[in-house]
Amino acid sequence: MKYSLLIFLVLFGLNLFAWNQILYPENTDNLRIHILDVGQGDSQLIELPGGVQILSDAGPGKEVLFELDKIIPPTDRYIDLLFISHPQVDHFGGFTDVIDSYDIGLIVYSGIEGNSDAWQEFSDKVAQKGIPVAHLSARDKIQYKDSRIDILSPEDEPYGGLNDNSLVFLLDSEGAKALFTGDIGFDVENRLIENDLDIDILKVAHHGSRYSSGLEFLRKVTPRISLIGVGDNNFGHPHGNTLGRLVSVGSEIYRTDINGLISLDIDDGMVKIETEKIE
Repeated sequence: MKYSLLIFLVLFGLNLFAWNQILYPENTDNLRIHILDVGQGDSQLIELPGGVQILSDAGPGKEVLFELDKIIPPTDRYIDLLFISHPQVDHFGGFTDVIDSYDIGLIVYSGIEGNSDAWQEFSDKVAQKGIPVAHLSARDKIQYKDSRIDILSPEDEPYGGLNDNSLVFLLDSEGAKALFTGDIGFDVENRLIENDLDIDILKVAHHGSRYSSGLEFLRKVTPRISLIGVGDNNFGHPHGNTLGRLVSVGSEIYRTDINGLISLDIDDGMVKIETEKIE
């Protein structure tokens, strides 16, 4: 059973963010994408025009809460959607703290389960709190007003390991297209470009690993802006070869280990970028 209609109805009925609009009357007509500085991990907060909030991944631990506090007013304790790219702790670990601190409308993931104690703890807490869960895969879609999310991967049948089964989605909103890639590698990237993708913003896969962001892929998707979630690590992330490939296609690179919290404000295709730290 597909859950796109369910998700649309859940989003359409949500109005808890209205208090945020009343008490903090910022312009909610723009798309905002925040790359959270959660150390060696991934986390992005997406604020759709109209106020719906999507937290895609949550890093390894409590750092996500400190980052959310910089963006979400203290009176707003509701997040509409949680997206889990894949069940590795540097992507989902912080969700355990998030669901203790916020009310959640819906959790979205591929349906591929982890086998770690941390994943079991998180799954048990989701069940205890009664948070609804939807399993999505390629060709599922979410529509909210004029914003659309297309799930591009994984397919219904798992492919490769956990990284290559990351939930990959394309956000089309406010005249810009942003691709969120989890930890996929070259093989999945090469499958994705069969969709004739042309994007503006890339959440760089696997923290800038040398085994992701292949040149053929980058030449096809042509990202103007590339965003890397990364912290201190022993993996060589982001790798010099990967950074070189991004530069070679003319992409402007931002990374959380250097720039801290990265916020994009997007209005009719125009992107304004603010960073917490200046190089």
